[in-house]
Amino acid sequence: MTIKRLLAAMAVILTGMSGLSGSARAESSDPVGAFDSISVRFPSVFVDPSVPWELHGWAADPDAPGQVIGVALYVDGQESSTAQVSSSSEVPTGLPRPDVAAVVPYAGENSGWAAEVLVSDGQPHTVCAYAINAGAGSQNTTLGCQQIPALGMPNLGDPQGFLDAASTSPGVVRLQGWAGDPDPDAVTTPVRVFQDGRPLVHVEPSLDRPDVHAALPGLVNAAGFDAVVPALPGLHIYCVDAGNTGEYGTANTSLGCVLRDVPGPSAPGSDDLHGAFDALVPHFDPESDNPGGTFAEGWAWDPTGDPPYRVTIRGVERDAFGVMFSQDGMTSEPRPDVRQAFPDAPVDTGFKVDFPRVVANPPVYYCAYAERTGAEQFLGCLSVQTL
Repeated sequence: MTIKRLLAAMAVILTGMSGLSGSARAESSDPVGAFDSISVRFPSVFVDPSVPWELHGWAADPDAPGQVIGVALYVDGQESSTAQVSSSSEVPTGLPRPDVAAVVPYAGENSGWAAEVLVSDGQPHTVCAYAINAGAGSQNTTLGCQQIPALGMPNLGDPQGFLDAASTSPGVVRLQGWAGDPDPDAVTTPVRVFQDGRPLVHVEPSLDRPDVHAALPGLVNAAGFDAVVPALPGLHIYCVDAGNTGEYGTANTSLGCVLRDVPGPSAPGSDDLHGAFDALVPHFDPESDNPGGTFAEGWAWDPTGDPPYRVTIRGVERDAFGVMFSQDGMTSEPRPDVRQAFPDAPVDTGFKVDFPRVVANPPVYYCAYAERTGAEQFLGCLSVQTL
């Protein structure tokens, strides 16, 4: 709430206190406050697949200057959770609100409150907030109500952006674009990538986009993204969404979907890098810092370069958003079978890269890439169930 809106709200409260007709009456010792905003967020696939809404406001009681008071939340007139909507029935103040303190000194510096409501049915709901009276006073104070709209209803506070390009190379999809949030309090606008309708990776845009700022100066936090994601070979649909992060907004925004065919490993020429991603092997070592893990095994040989050869294994947890996990290794394992097939190859062309144990269900997949003169060559991908 801006200072201008705060002053207007206080004027209404003070009018009620003075007993003027046409305004809600309130005792001078009753709490005051406001239900400032409600805005949608990305759902958490780790905890609950429902759509979370963030609620923000402030509350203070003149009988408890600078102290924490409670704020009760009601969804569709009910304090307890329902089958469609769940929320904590009461939340405390305690978040920084220096703007309130400047107008209502007894509120102190930390009169702000915030809460989260989960909506799973996609239908409209009404959320109301009440400041709980502390000490003297005759009633709790209504802070206001906000509407949760039905899914798909746009809002001027929703994020904006665009998927500029989607290109593929063997075992890789590269997604480029930008995203920003028009709300002045928004800092970053996260981006989520879906593969074939399922969560893939979470990306934080951080690249400078002067073209976007020139065209849309109001999007001060707009930034570009350039996500290079390991990909299983084959035909896939990739969709990119921008997440709301500001105080306002009723939807996360789709930046577009594309259909792309990801190539598999190419057959090497005589002077090209040779190699393969052979297996994923679970292991247990009680003396290790990470006793449970996975070995990614295979081999690589560059006819034009000297050993050892660097190998990178990248993985994607398909049913949870997060940073792609990656691990580097070097060829050092004996592979007499490779030497038998390629007599010019070194003895130790094998790699055995150790990965932390990954807990995921459905499966994860790993992809292997070997480095050659600063570039990477795709060796293949393997999928596994939870190890």
